[in-house]
Amino acid sequence: MYLTKISPTEINGDYYIIHQKLRNLFEKPEKFLFQTNNNNITVLSNIPPNKKIGTSKHINIDEYCIKDDQHIFSTRLNSCFRDNKIKKYKPIPIDELKYWIQLKLNNIGISELNFHYQFEGNKNFIKKEQTMSLYTVFINGYFTIYDPARFKEILINGIPGKYKHLGCGFLNVFI
Repeated sequence: MYLTKISPTEINGDYYIIHQKLRNLFEKPEKFLFQTNNNNITVLSNIPPNKKIGTSKHINIDEYCIKDDQHIFSTRLNSCFRDNKIKKYKPIPIDELKYWIQLKLNNIGISELNFHYQFEGNKNFIKKEQTMSLYTVFINGYFTIYDPARFKEILINGIPGKYKHLGCGFLNVFI
């Protein structure tokens, strides 16, 4: 796996535009996860970008997946649910957000979870001439790994949920 850090001055725009620009960094269609913040865009991919941008380094995912290891992390999730009555996505109510996050993160092979979150609100973007909305929450904290195989799967594929292509679901782990 490759971890690439890119300055927001090199690639910018809304989540959809950033995804399109990142996709163009690879020779062939490549699955990747990314996370944005004020300082950089972090990209996790199976192959390095074929265009020289930012800094890339090869990482051994197995080094991050050791039982009982503790890590600091950050992630961004799309905090929506499908309301089948109106057939639309709605944001998780603020007073239920912490519980929702706990449920989401308890399913990824970690325990002793301690986290803080910041509801980022509604992020609008245009995709194929249609305005779309995300209700994102940025989460950081620390945890202990209890299921290394499940945790490795999450590192490679992202936290289950929609909008990975818009910067959600990438579990950014710091050793």
